[in-house]
Amino acid sequence: MHAYVLMTNHVHLLLTPSPGDGVSGLMQSIGRRYVQYVKKLRS
Repeated sequence: MHAYVLMTNHVHLLLTPSPGDGVSGLMQSIGRRYVQYVKKLRS
């Protein structure tokens, strides 16, 4: 990841993909962490 920008309703990421599933693995991890965050907010 070279850079990121947090906007009010979305995120911009500047990424250089590695061989394999580097970018998709990162996005999957971010999604999982976001779900955990939202679940904690609602409980």
